[in-house]
Amino acid sequence: MCKTCTLDFWTYRTYACIFHSTSSPISFCTPLAVKRCGSRLLDVTEITRKNYLQVFRKLQFFPVYLSSIRISNFTRFSSANYKWTNDNEHLKQSTYKMRLQIHCGIGLIPLVLHLLTPTISTAQYVPPNPTIIPLYPKGLRLSIPNGEGISLVAYHVKFNEEFYSLEAGTIAVDIIKPRRDQWTYEDRTTRIKIGDTIYLWMHVVYEGLGYNLLDQSLTVTQLYNYDGTPHVTVASCNPSNTIFNGSQPCTGQILFEDYFNELEPSKWRTVKRFTGPPDYEFVVYTGNDENLVVRDGELRIKPTLLDKGGNENFIRRGNMTVHGCTGQVGSNECYKQAISYSILPPVASGLIDTQKSFNFQYGRVEVRAKLPQGDWIYPIIKLLPVNAEYVSGYTVGEFRLASAVGNRNLRDSSGADIDGHELKAGAVVSKSTPIEVTTMSKKRSSSYWGDDYHIYELEWTPTAISVKVDGESFGKKAYPQEAYVQEFSTSRNGSPNSVFDKPFYISIGVAVGGQREFPDNCTSGEHHKPWGNLQSKALLNFYTAKDTWKNTWTDEGSMLKVDYVKVWAL
Repeated sequence: MCKTCTLDFWTYRTYACIFHSTSSPISFCTPLAVKRCGSRLLDVTEITRKNYLQVFRKLQFFPVYLSSIRISNFTRFSSANYKWTNDNEHLKQSTYKMRLQIHCGIGLIPLVLHLLTPTISTAQYVPPNPTIIPLYPKGLRLSIPNGEGISLVAYHVKFNEEFYSLEAGTIAVDIIKPRRDQWTYEDRTTRIKIGDTIYLWMHVVYEGLGYNLLDQSLTVTQLYNYDGTPHVTVASCNPSNTIFNGSQPCTGQILFEDYFNELEPSKWRTVKRFTGPPDYEFVVYTGNDENLVVRDGELRIKPTLLDKGGNENFIRRGNMTVHGCTGQVGSNECYKQAISYSILPPVASGLIDTQKSFNFQYGRVEVRAKLPQGDWIYPIIKLLPVNAEYVSGYTVGEFRLASAVGNRNLRDSSGADIDGHELKAGAVVSKSTPIEVTTMSKKRSSSYWGDDYHIYELEWTPTAISVKVDGESFGKKAYPQEAYVQEFSTSRNGSPNSVFDKPFYISIGVAVGGQREFPDNCTSGEHHKPWGNLQSKALLNFYTAKDTWKNTWTDEGSMLKVDYVKVWAL
């Protein structure tokens, strides 16, 4: 029964608004507490004089009549559409009227207070025209550009039916912050077809006041893929060289994308394990919220010290079980005991991948990200083989979309700069030892790659690897042709690129230290690299020198932030 539902909650979708009825309406909204059950409104918390003192001061009108405004309590509404009018005695004498309207609907209960007056005028502000993009196979994307002073944008949409009043519509949503400099709403549930008409009105809060843009519409003549490209019908499909789910998709077809509104288990596996070959990073991947989280439309991964409060005894003598381990249970991928110089990894971090959900062979990958900074930190933005093979000590290759160390002043043994100004991307073929063969391209920048967001792109074809950053190409190379790579390739099927002619998946995370990323005898600032790549005490030496590197890490600066990931067929 509806009357048994008594949940109290606060929500920005339940609000009181002051509207001024002029040719240029203005408004100010404040949240209210309510009780509801489905579409029925059970109780509304009292709207006090204090609420409206704040509202009227914001709007700076009716200063004389503030003390006379009162609103009563409302309880036990059984009607789904209840209207009440109260004429305050003082307002009667002043010919002003307040009317409270309560409308109940499933998932949305707007509470609107209209204040009518004939004398208010405001400076003109006209909201920008919205961009309306009908999506394929389902959905709709609405956006306006961000502008100084805008604090909220509300979209109201109907399909194939015009608005005849300022009603909620089929879609009614408030956007409370911009993303990528746009106030964007995206729906992926509504199926839209050619010939449909989309009707829209919009409410924008600008410098504390509300403005409406009415009578917007679009008749659909073209559908768009989620990446914004026009949708290609099956009749005009050209088969791609890409292999996806055992078949050939259309040329240019988007195969995978994620804007990280949430971390979807159907797309991503959270890796939880201790590390191993070939990199032996100095971390344990835990999946804890402190290390891996989706927030504000971004994937955020950062490393943290495992010795909370400086508890070195735990690192040097303790033991650790990785709960929910994704490695081989019963092995040192899931459990470790610190013994002598074989200590626990001193750093916790995060790693996700699509190994169980998505893989492809040949295609174009694009990632918009801000890389992490801090000594001995580096990002993992890779493609890895679904079935990693080891033949005579060799492991199959990997693709790196963006590799830039977090050190701000790093030089190799010859004095050459190899710090965060240098970006590397491309293909890597390696043994389980630090020896590796790369066809990675390099690009230097006057600023650090981790200072800002960039768009990293890799195109993988049957003959070559091409890489770009922010739309600018900085390398196109054939596959490695070194003797030991060819020996491994011939042992499989004789193809010159057989190291890479198989399905790969996406891997994203943050690593620290390890055996391959930093050459021996390099110097970070005034400090020499504290470990040797092949030293048995590498992990211990790194941890012992933590006072030389831990202060270069910061909460925000040492975080990998990923805005989106997209994969297209060739």
